[in-house]
Amino acid sequence: MNTENNHRARAGSMRRSAAARRNALRATLTALVLLLCYTQIRSTAAQGAITGEWIIESKPGTDQVYLTVQHGNGRHNHSMSSTDIKQENLKGLNPALMQGNGSPVQFQIVREAGTLNCEGWFKQGKGSGHFTFASNAAFVSELRKRNYGAPTEAQLF
Repeated sequence: MNTENNHRARAGSMRRSAAARRNALRATLTALVLLLCYTQIRSTAAQGAITGEWIIESKPGTDQVYLTVQHGNGRHNHSMSSTDIKQENLKGLNPALMQGNGSPVQFQIVREAGTLNCEGWFKQGKGSGHFTFASNAAFVSELRKRNYGAPTEAQLF
């Protein structure tokens, strides 16, 4: 009789163990599916953002800097643009930091259609870093009021 009770106890324990493994497997698969969905959503959202690199060189004796902006979304679509702009258009960038011996910086270049949010590094009048473009919803709204279609992020950039 003792042996029979031991067999029943082991069988019950094995059934509970198998059920626990099935539940753990279901939980793991559910977590993986949710993670995959989250990754796809983040990837789709990131595709709409325009990001790139900036390079700035001070122009001694002037109130201007030489700005180069480059961005791309893969191997086949790359854009680069360079222009002189007034230093005052670099919102939040301290001129002393630009000329210093090396400092991290954050600043914005604000235009009607949107803003380049920049971060990077400056040393002795030369700087570089990365940017993210943020479109201006009010600008898009104004275009719609004037019977223009809604521009894409790339068109706003």
